[in-house]
Amino acid sequence: MKTIKNLLKIKTGNNFDTFYPEYNPNDGKIHVLYMSMLGNGTGLYRTILPYLHLNETTTHSAILHQGKSNNTGYYNQSNPIDGNIDERIIKWADFVVFPTVTSDLRPIIKKYREQNPKILFVMDIDDNPEVIPVNHPNIKMYTNESKQNLIRNMGYCDLVTCSNTNLQKYYSDKLAKKNTQFEVFYNVLSKYLTDDMDEYPAKIEKKDGITRILLTINAGHYNCGIAFSKVLKNINKKYKDTVDLVNFGWNGGNGIYRNAFDGVKIDCLPGVSFLDYYKMLHCINPDISIIPLRSTEFNRYKSFQRYLEYSLFSIPTIVGESEVYKDIVSDYENSVVCIGNQDFMENIDILIENATIRDKISENANIYCNENFSYKNPDHIEKLKKIFSK
Repeated sequence: MKTIKNLLKIKTGNNFDTFYPEYNPNDGKIHVLYMSMLGNGTGLYRTILPYLHLNETTTHSAILHQGKSNNTGYYNQSNPIDGNIDERIIKWADFVVFPTVTSDLRPIIKKYREQNPKILFVMDIDDNPEVIPVNHPNIKMYTNESKQNLIRNMGYCDLVTCSNTNLQKYYSDKLAKKNTQFEVFYNVLSKYLTDDMDEYPAKIEKKDGITRILLTINAGHYNCGIAFSKVLKNINKKYKDTVDLVNFGWNGGNGIYRNAFDGVKIDCLPGVSFLDYYKMLHCINPDISIIPLRSTEFNRYKSFQRYLEYSLFSIPTIVGESEVYKDIVSDYENSVVCIGNQDFMENIDILIENATIRDKISENANIYCNENFSYKNPDHIEKLKKIFSK
């Protein structure tokens, strides 16, 4: 994350040339302006990485404009997007890419079109707030008005990019009478995620004979955590102190409902900035990772980036029946696929007790994801160039 951290330091300045080093109206390239990134994994995969990789091409140039949405320096979806930007940048841009915006975009679009009549607008969508569960921590942010604004905003745009095919189908059906086009662009791995690996601290040591199992269940997947707690209790009972359970990023509670990890012996590590996430994943040093997403309406619109991240670090992953994984994982080849708690229990036993199988799955997963879902595969940058073509 060295390159990305240095980039974001630059983006806190006010000097035009420092803030927009890519600005060159006469370079003959296609110009893409990314507006107000989110300060999380979505901002990383949907904004920063495409920005960096487009700037490696000879055909495109990208600028990242942060705006002043809140004191963190990142855009917060509960606030209106900050559309104030030097008019030179708007006249430079061929495309403006917005994150998922639930405030009314019409004033900004009108202003930019007056400054540059040829400009095209893109909105990027990484999940589906219309089917958000009632106990999701962001439920209050997505009011009926904000959901309606989101649909209208997509209709005002020329193009919507989505992180999976289910999102594309859902929203293209919603806007069938509009002229908005839809494209799928997956969240994919990049060299920039781990370009500071030589500076990582040592891994957290494990005692001999201990198997460490990692989960990254968060408050947004509270229902999945509740459903999976039976499996975790079974692991505690069967393996006692020979298996360490670790959940990274959440303590199991949400302030309203009972703790998802009640009665489970599990170490809950606090969440970290997306800038430190990969370093922490390295340090946790798990033998097995589990993504217990159930097949729910909300989960079917999620991306599969968590599986890619585990595979990047050669961690063998057990996934649930959520359909986001069905086209990318092969059972006992590059992952283990489970349907229901009993299936989880049986397959967790196999991976705990057989390091050879774990090693085979982790090696295959690392190769598969780097070859197919990484910017190392030129198809992804070609897809980006195609999306942003005149």
